Amino acid sequence: MVLPLITFPYLIRVLGFEGFGLVNYALALVLFFVVFVDFGYNLAGTRDVAAFQNDTRKLSKLFSEKWVAQLLLLVIATLIFAVIVLVFNKLRENWTVHLLIFVLVLAKLMDRIAWQVNAIKPYFFTLWLKPLRKIGQFLR
Repeated sequence: MVLPLITFPYLIRVLGFEGFGLVNYALALVLFFVVFVDFGYNLAGTRDVAAFQNDTRKLSKLFSEKWVAQLLLLVIATLIFAVIVLVFNKLRENWTVHLLIFVLVLAKLMDRIAWQVNAIKPYFFTLWLKPLRKIGQFLR
């Protein structure tokens, strides 16, 4: 809670009001695509893995299906995002900012390992994965 009180004034001073607003606008737009690609797989995936926990063949099939589905959603989201950025002049002017922030969608997809680890429950990995994710979120 203290970190935003320190970083927001610094970011506003460095980026200016317009740049800070641009980054937040791009972030808000990209977060719609994060939700689209996530599609609730974190919750549903954990539930499904718990149901097939002892059947490695079904688990392998389940993981493959979920990855393929999310990759398909990522491709669709990327195409829609590209069209939106290319169609609107204001977005096209700052396409690099939007593209850099769109990487969050890919990062969210790579976060899929979290539900797989949580579902299988090797607590040793979960013990180390959660702090590493928190450090990564802090550094973003």
